[in-house]
Amino acid sequence: MVCLPLACAVPVPPGGGAPDSTPPSIVQTIPSDGQTNFSGSTVEFEFDEAIDVRTFGRALSITPDLVGPPRISGSGKKIKVRFPGELRESTTYILTLDVSLRDLHNVSLDSPISVAFSTGDEIDSGKMSGRLLHASSGQAAGGIDIFAFADNDSLTLKSSPLYRTQTASNGSFRFNYVSTGEYFIVAVGDANRNRLMDEGEKRGVPPLDRIPADSVGAAPARPWILAVHDRIPPTIERVRAVSSRDLELRFSEPLDTDVNHPSTFGFPGSHQFTLQDSLGNSVGDVGELYFTESRSRILIARVDSLPPGSYSLQGSAPVSDSLGNNMQEGEWPFTVSSPISQSEPPAFLNWTPDSLVVIPNQARRVWTPERFGVRLSSPAARLLVSITDTTGASVDLSINRLDPTYFEIGKEQRSTRDAPFLVEFEGLEPDTTISGLFQFASSRLSGALVLETKNASGPVVIEVFLRDRETLPVMTISSQDPSITLGGLPGGFRARLRVYVDLDGNGRWNAGSLRPFQPSEPVGWVVADEPVRARWDTVLPDTLDLGTLPADSAAENK
Repeated sequence: MVCLPLACAVPVPPGGGAPDSTPPSIVQTIPSDGQTNFSGSTVEFEFDEAIDVRTFGRALSITPDLVGPPRISGSGKKIKVRFPGELRESTTYILTLDVSLRDLHNVSLDSPISVAFSTGDEIDSGKMSGRLLHASSGQAAGGIDIFAFADNDSLTLKSSPLYRTQTASNGSFRFNYVSTGEYFIVAVGDANRNRLMDEGEKRGVPPLDRIPADSVGAAPARPWILAVHDRIPPTIERVRAVSSRDLELRFSEPLDTDVNHPSTFGFPGSHQFTLQDSLGNSVGDVGELYFTESRSRILIARVDSLPPGSYSLQGSAPVSDSLGNNMQEGEWPFTVSSPISQSEPPAFLNWTPDSLVVIPNQARRVWTPERFGVRLSSPAARLLVSITDTTGASVDLSINRLDPTYFEIGKEQRSTRDAPFLVEFEGLEPDTTISGLFQFASSRLSGALVLETKNASGPVVIEVFLRDRETLPVMTISSQDPSITLGGLPGGFRARLRVYVDLDGNGRWNAGSLRPFQPSEPVGWVVADEPVRARWDTVLPDTLDLGTLPADSAAENK
């Protein structure tokens, strides 16, 4: 028979029917899983469906390390792995396929597959297990590498691990066929897949510095928490004169500009910046520091008017990155050229929070947990503002300047006033009146959640988020009481809570460290099943157990 050009296509599955969503699985291996006295040079895998061979090589890891890379051949359902040299005597070898292995329908493994054999009479029988969660949400972290080291020595952690596996889609992991003993187990978001712990990759510090491998392999009570680990402080990359009185300080990374945690870093006297000319002489003061939230890597320093010339900025300010790493002292040269523009007068930027939408002739409710105010583009010593009721009569509400560009309105009066009021600003750029109609939410419209905790070894911090949305917390409180009331929440509000024990007292969750070893601060997550009910205190049904493991457990275990 003659095969016509268009008649002999590559065979494909018939159309119709539900798409394949079943991960591939192993039918058999040669040698079989757990076999001893193996003396061959190849391992053969047979799957229940055709495999994408390109993903097989990326997914495969072998421990202990071989003298070179293995040779992978085959196609379809059968794949062969040939070792590059002689295997060690009386040694257990583990071949692991991680969740990047896919079939020809692009369906990947749900969890890693491991096959082990021994070149001696016995095979290692140690087991270890655990689970990994995301720090922000508490959701399972699947597809993340898990490295097992002999110890947490700094030199050891810079080399390849003794054993490697990955987390399943539910965040669980398990080591089988490892040598009995104790291991230091780290979760690593190995983005470049070099099987090393590189700077900037997410990590999960173990809850204990020694995880035993035994015949049971029970998981520790506390999970590994996957988070960014960054001990590098933000530094100034460039200083540039943007006006005759303003220096733009560009940082190496975003600064913490969360208005839910305002600071007084921007006021004179709270920073240690000084100015010098090219001869080392002092040339005036550095006044207020300010930023705009849309450019979190930029900090502006208000200075005395500088003539053209060469200068240097020296010192530091109490600013930090999102993980709480504080800026260090330094010196940064810059030049003022001629001509240079004058400083711009303050302009209205936005109401805070940013989500606050002002609708004409309709009062926007401000809830008790919200930080309500106005953000300006540059420092203003005072704000020209009038606050009136709907009849035009003046309303006495406090206006507090929390930093050089942010003014908070009515924090002290929210519980005593619920009538609408009109806020109007004058004297800002552009030369128009900025106004908004607001109303502090009545207690009749708000409710509370009550959270019960136990086994907290320090002050408990609760961050309240809007459920199912990745936003900044609408409320953050700290409490020493195991029964914690979260009041002033809008009726109908659906909440998600992150709760942690603030062992170091810095007001931030600490993800721990590998060397010196320190586990992460105990943390838990709660998603409220029911919305907040107005005029009710809703007690969350489950008590949150924050665990009893202290931060210095490593010292106690040695």
